[in-house]
Amino acid sequence: MALENNYIIDWLSFTCSRKNPLEVIELAGLGDLNFTRTDRGRYGYDSGYTVDGLINVFYSVKRSDMGVHVEMTGQGVRRFETLMQIEGITWKQVFAHIYSFAKFSRIDLALDEYEGLVSFNDIIEKIERGEHVGRCRSFKVISGRDSKGQHTGTTIYMGSNKSDVMLRVYEKNFERQQKGYEVETPIWNRWELVLKHEKANDFVTRYLDDDHSFGSLFGGILADLIRFVEPGEDTNKSRWETCAWWSDFLAEAEPIQLKGKEYQPSLAKTLNWVENSAITAIKGLNSIAEKENIDFLNTLAASKNYNFKRMERMTKEFEGLSSSEREKFVLLLENLGKN
Repeated sequence: MALENNYIIDWLSFTCSRKNPLEVIELAGLGDLNFTRTDRGRYGYDSGYTVDGLINVFYSVKRSDMGVHVEMTGQGVRRFETLMQIEGITWKQVFAHIYSFAKFSRIDLALDEYEGLVSFNDIIEKIERGEHVGRCRSFKVISGRDSKGQHTGTTIYMGSNKSDVMLRVYEKNFERQQKGYEVETPIWNRWELVLKHEKANDFVTRYLDDDHSFGSLFGGILADLIRFVEPGEDTNKSRWETCAWWSDFLAEAEPIQLKGKEYQPSLAKTLNWVENSAITAIKGLNSIAEKENIDFLNTLAASKNYNFKRMERMTKEFEGLSSSEREKFVLLLENLGKN
């Protein structure tokens, strides 16, 4: 029987200010699991409780002000879901409950796709040609081979693992086979959105308040993160048409920009520098040039003494801004020096 595409939570971690780890275990609905104590911690915590390394509860004996951190790996979440099924509760209920006493640190929202809706080669080709727009600034492609030269799977990373949102796409069937599992389906592609900190919390807020499903959030976040495009005559890639295969995959989902830390793009910082420091110098030099019948501004525009790579980065940053961010920046440009 053919497997159906489905969305899952594949990592879940959160932190609360409570100091007693056993209390948090009960509060999180994990009390029926067999935890063992460990003196090994992570993330600055020095102690913890664990269920086979799949579900971990960390705390600090020396610093109780750090609170308690709960972490569930993919397999840990699957084990937690068995408890959810027994209790008859949903993810909306789980998220609402956790949100009442903790802040989310990381949530991985994954799509298991069995139809091969998007070719990995198409994605890699677009990345290599630079035919994409969006928030991703870094890409990495890993293609594995065994000692006989046989393909063992491809993984594509879009975005940095240091950022608060990243996309990881890989051939799950090959990964399972490498671990010794028998896989019956010829296609099993795993799409994982890794959401951290404010992004993870905004994801939960939207899921609870905006009547979203995992699928609608996945498509919207992905549409905001990256868009693969077909080359056009316009010099601005953001105005190029979206690839048909990417539009089909996202079902033309409207982009959803998750809230994050207040961030001032380097473009805005550059504009601030121009307004607060450079304008006076430019106007002063232009005044002197006018007295000498020199078209200073034209000379400045024609100058070849500039950092091309820096200018290229600025252009790419502008192309990667969301529509709302772009409108704000253009407004700043239009009002430069008027305040």
